[in-house]
Amino acid sequence: MSLVSRETTHAPRLWDGPPEVSAVGRWLPDVEALASDPMTVDPGAAFFAPPALTNQWASVAADRDLFSYRGLASPPVYSDGVQARLYLGLDGGSLEAAGEAVKPVTYRWYPSRIERRGTAHGLEMETTLALSVAGPAVMEELRVVNTSGKTRQVRLVLLLRADVRLQWEMPWPPPQRSGRVALDEDQGCVEIRQPDGLACVRAGASERPSGWAAFAVDDPRWDEARRRGGLDGLGEAPQEAASVALQYDVTLRPGQSWTLRWVHAVAAWPEQARWLWSQHLRRFDEYLSRSMAAWRAEWEAAFTPGNDRFSGHLPVLRTDHEGVHRLYYMGVLNVLYSKRALRWGERALLYATGLPSSDETFAITSSFLWDAMMVSGLLAMLDPEALRAMMEQWLRADIHRGYGCDYLTGRPLGFWYGVNDYALIHMAWQYVRYTGDVGWLRQRLAGRQVIEHLDESARYWRRIAGEDGLADYGGPENLLECVSTYTHKVASFNAANVWNSRTVAALWELLGEPGRARELREAADRLAQAVQSLYVAGEGVWACKQPDGRLVPVRHCLDFFTVLQCMGDDLRPEQREEMVRFFLRELKTETWMRALSPLDPDAASSDRPDHQHNGAYCTWPAYSLEVLVQTGHFEQALAWLEGIARVTRQGPFGQAYFHGDGDSPRLLGAGAKAPIEPPAIEKPVLIAGGKYAQLVLETLAGISPQPDGTVRVQTPELPLRLAFYNVPLHRRSFHFEWVPGPRGGSACG
Repeated sequence: MSLVSRETTHAPRLWDGPPEVSAVGRWLPDVEALASDPMTVDPGAAFFAPPALTNQWASVAADRDLFSYRGLASPPVYSDGVQARLYLGLDGGSLEAAGEAVKPVTYRWYPSRIERRGTAHGLEMETTLALSVAGPAVMEELRVVNTSGKTRQVRLVLLLRADVRLQWEMPWPPPQRSGRVALDEDQGCVEIRQPDGLACVRAGASERPSGWAAFAVDDPRWDEARRRGGLDGLGEAPQEAASVALQYDVTLRPGQSWTLRWVHAVAAWPEQARWLWSQHLRRFDEYLSRSMAAWRAEWEAAFTPGNDRFSGHLPVLRTDHEGVHRLYYMGVLNVLYSKRALRWGERALLYATGLPSSDETFAITSSFLWDAMMVSGLLAMLDPEALRAMMEQWLRADIHRGYGCDYLTGRPLGFWYGVNDYALIHMAWQYVRYTGDVGWLRQRLAGRQVIEHLDESARYWRRIAGEDGLADYGGPENLLECVSTYTHKVASFNAANVWNSRTVAALWELLGEPGRARELREAADRLAQAVQSLYVAGEGVWACKQPDGRLVPVRHCLDFFTVLQCMGDDLRPEQREEMVRFFLRELKTETWMRALSPLDPDAASSDRPDHQHNGAYCTWPAYSLEVLVQTGHFEQALAWLEGIARVTRQGPFGQAYFHGDGDSPRLLGAGAKAPIEPPAIEKPVLIAGGKYAQLVLETLAGISPQPDGTVRVQTPELPLRLAFYNVPLHRRSFHFEWVPGPRGGSACG
């Protein structure tokens, strides 16, 4: 049955029918096709963000040389400092850091591994870094080829931080930690133990080391070892060490190659670490191949109706537009990278916010409401049971006590984010309208029905509102953190309260209680008028009202897209056009955008690119694209989409990117992904990147399911072919086609 009332050759077609089982085999790209392009960089470049890996519980990222890695964590076990730094000694000379000796380095990310290659002093070196899907074990293979034309005495030293612990900390500056270190001479590996606990690291290679040494904090013996070119004769090792080094020697004739295989396992107790290490070293090829096959199976399952790994599935996209294709499928992969399961391939416990672990930024056990909100439509299709469980955890917790929850403890984390009520209601709306599970709203949870919890969130703003009717959201830490002037009575979340009230009112009406809805709608209309008092006429921007009554204009994108999406119909046409002109003039760049205008007085008060003048958070371009389409600026939106899609050539979406215009850092023709180290402190993988897949379905295809069981389709004038197979809506399977032509669409049931 066709669900579009206007039947023309070029109108969008949406129909329900049996699942297209062949779509996965015919139109789904292989997961390996989502690999990054080769990224040839100076590994020490401040703008570069080395890529990361996950096995659905543990995570790790490559670091700034040919071999090293960082962020290794398998909660509750953390060994997340920079590990296995490589030092190179040739023909009896001193030890040179590979980060200096081998550059540039070419990095290439695949879902299951990271490949690196580089050349130094007539040696060609390649590494493959993987994280086992069978447990928290890093596997890395190093291949060295002597192309110098003469025999070389090659010495490699790998330096490990003696850091393993059973808790995550966020001290600043990060401390120099230490551990108990011992060499297992029979196995040729080192074991690092938590000083006051059982957490354990076991690390070593396929070759027996020719030497080893442990070092205290600021130990002068390490500098001596580097000058002398080796670890011999350094004297007694400390009982508790800050670092430990293993040394490997090989003689290479001209053209000869040599391979070293390395395993670094972490566990909550020594016996498990020892077992993981020995198994992965003994069966290295098998575990490496298994990781590649496991990612392919997980990828295909995510698009297969009736699979046993997710409680739902995602639609398969077919399109002739490379940028749209790349945005959709990389967005999906970001969500899969955020899946957390006790064992690979099992059902998700939840979807976490970002990875890998780091001293400088939030814990990898964090689940932020704001980020989950951004992909809640995608999760409602892929894994509705997990999304519902996450929402219920937040409903049981106090969402006004933190930015989210720790998924190990269930407790709130950090400081309160002003977005939380909007995020919770938005997720609930997405869940109900995609699944049709209206009955969930009547389910009792913590003594009340879900709809009553949502009603309370829709009214929460009144507790913090003044006589002017506007809610005061506090200081920078409750809002954007790094924009010092974006404080107190902001337009964005006050506009979100307008949307919250109207949305919860619609849910009450759906449940047959129009009386409960009426007061919410009336309050929303009054608040929309109050929000107008913050508008800066003629500028297209909004002011933040301070406790003393001052209006401080802030030229930020959060007001731009949030106000237009939450109360766009309450604005005058000239306001909408002024806001779009502001965005195009001061925020949009060729391949990304600025979160804050460079003309804003607060620009440069922080170097964090997620919310400042030098870049933008992962999804700010996605929301801005939606608003450009919403306001009728489709040609500009589609042209910009081509540029945005280029960032996916760097791998999965990260927390933020530099804007990429002028002298702003660029990589592979787009704004560069921001790194995890200060001052940027941005995760290289974030769940919010899934927003781009949702954008393709909801904004480009224009598919909009409604809680009452209808599906609205309003497709813009796309100059490209677009088809979705197996779209799960209201427990039915739908299919969608768009062929370029005149605009069309309708609401249908």
